[in-house]
Amino acid sequence: HNISKSELYGVIAHELHHIAQNNRVLSKLRKIEPGDAFAYFLDPAECEAFLIGFRAQSHYSGKHEVDCMSDYLAPRVAQGYLTQQQKDKIINTWLTVKWCDIE
Repeated sequence: HNISKSELYGVIAHELHHIAQNNRVLSKLRKIEPGDAFAYFLDPAECEAFLIGFRAQSHYSGKHEVDCMSDYLAPRVAQGYLTQQQKDKIINTWLTVKWCDIE
């Protein structure tokens, strides 16, 4: 796979955040139909992990977080999995993430 070092750091940060999340909370949040990209990207646990990942990618790449997010979602819009309006809502949601209660 052709992935930059900054993207790889973002993926690692994303997945480490999932490891840090409470599995009990994750199991309650994930009620998404397979193939529903929009719902997946708006899942509260995923929103947290995506924001953490894009913060890392942004730091190591020097690109703004929004640009990293937009670049990541653009192929999904081009392939018809998301509309431009959905992409904009996802990015806004990631930027204003509501942190899960993981007691």
